[in-house]
Amino acid sequence: MPRYPTVTYGPSFGPATQWENFVVVQALQASLGLIHPEMTALAVEAQPDAVVLHACIQGSTPELTEVFQDIIGDLKAALDPITDPVVPITVRTYIGDSGPEWPGYPFRRLYMRYVGTD
Repeated sequence: MPRYPTVTYGPSFGPATQWENFVVVQALQASLGLIHPEMTALAVEAQPDAVVLHACIQGSTPELTEVFQDIIGDLKAALDPITDPVVPITVRTYIGDSGPEWPGYPFRRLYMRYVGTD
C-alpha cells in the first residue's frame, strides 16, 4: 500500500488556519467559471462565525448579482452539510480599484485581474 506524504505544519497552525484554508479551497471551487467581467478582484474572509466574500467590482448589474447568488449557493452547498454550526455567507461589494484601499485586500485573494501597462 502506498504511503502518502507527511505534511508538517508550522507552530501557528491551528483551528483558525485550518478553517481558513478549508474555506478558501471551497470558495475557489464555488467561484470556478463564475468570475464576471465587472469583477476585478475577489477575496474571502473566514471568520469563526461567518464567511465574507469581498468583491471589487466596476459597477453593479443584475447579472453580477446573480453571479454572487450562484457563488454563495455553491459555497453553502459545500460548507453547510459538514460545518457545525452552519455559518452565514455574505458578499460585500466595493466599487473602485483593487489596491490597498479595497476592504478585501488584506484577506485571502481568490482572483485579481492584472492591469498592466504592457
